[in-house]
Amino acid sequence: MSFVLLFLNRCSTDFDLNSEWKEIAIVYGLLDQTAEFQYIRLSKAFLTKGNANEIAQIADSVYFQNATVQLKAYSVGADGAIWNGDRYELPSNASLKQTIDLEKVNASESSVHPDKDTDGIFVSNPNILYFTDAALNEDYVYELVVTTDDGNIVTAVTPIVKDFVTLYPKELLDFNMVGERRALKWAPAPNGEIYDIACEFRYREEVNNDPSNFFLDTVSYSVFTSRLADQIFMNGNLFEYDFVNASFLQHIANRIGTENASEVNRKHTNPIRFKFFAGSKDLERFVRVSQTENSGILSGQAKPIYTNVVNGLGLFASRYEKVVDIDLSVQSVKRLICDPITADLEFFDPLVSESDCN
Repeated sequence: MSFVLLFLNRCSTDFDLNSEWKEIAIVYGLLDQTAEFQYIRLSKAFLTKGNANEIAQIADSVYFQNATVQLKAYSVGADGAIWNGDRYELPSNASLKQTIDLEKVNASESSVHPDKDTDGIFVSNPNILYFTDAALNEDYVYELVVTTDDGNIVTAVTPIVKDFVTLYPKELLDFNMVGERRALKWAPAPNGEIYDIACEFRYREEVNNDPSNFFLDTVSYSVFTSRLADQIFMNGNLFEYDFVNASFLQHIANRIGTENASEVNRKHTNPIRFKFFAGSKDLERFVRVSQTENSGILSGQAKPIYTNVVNGLGLFASRYEKVVDIDLSVQSVKRLICDPITADLEFFDPLVSESDCN
């Protein structure tokens, strides 16, 4: 995943240590109409004269006790949400269509919800999230409304990134790794301003060539991550990006390795899965500011922090995940088996013989 919620672990320390205590809500959420659940992470900033790492392990210092979290869906007409140059706002003609109350859950005690990485400095149990399984309407604009323990109202607005078309890869069309590269082609996603593409290669391995003793595994390959729309080649009305076949094969070889290859029966399994991710303009702005932080004259200095949250800090945005399952062509299977990059992995397929590799 890309646009993986890495930003959920970011926090701001831009506070005046000499000022009086003030409740500051930190909000992160990434709406995705293709997902089963929508999640909002809500926490609070704190000041302390003690050891901050120790305080960060105290749940009451990190989480609100009685906050409420809502998603409000608005119909806004053909013009959509208003981008004010920094964040989205609701237009004056916005009409409220639905209010969704999110449920509070400790994800650390649930097998359904995603758990938090335990390597961070903040408490991992409880891992408080707010979620809903309500379906999103891509024609609506969503406002996040948080009411904190002290009664402060924290808001943010984002449109929904909509479905889009992929021309290659395309379901029912075999993926061809013959040649140096293949051009991936897709249409811009409505409300999409930033993109990721990932590819999943699946295979079956029989241990000691025993059909009853096998496992299935997946190698994930990142084609690219966090590519802004203006950084992708545009051919007419389509985005294009070169998928380099040798790089894909080299990644498979590096991940699987050749150890004990002669002692196993290894076969690729269809389909190969491509995942296209399109993110909204507020997510694009977040990434663009983050890239600025780590380059140029700002590197190592006081860094800008992007937030589109009103009366708080954080990010509320949206994305769309499009999955395309596609089979390898026979010629691609032959290349997987015969190419010097992956030949030592000793993949086999009944449609490819040793003579085919000569």
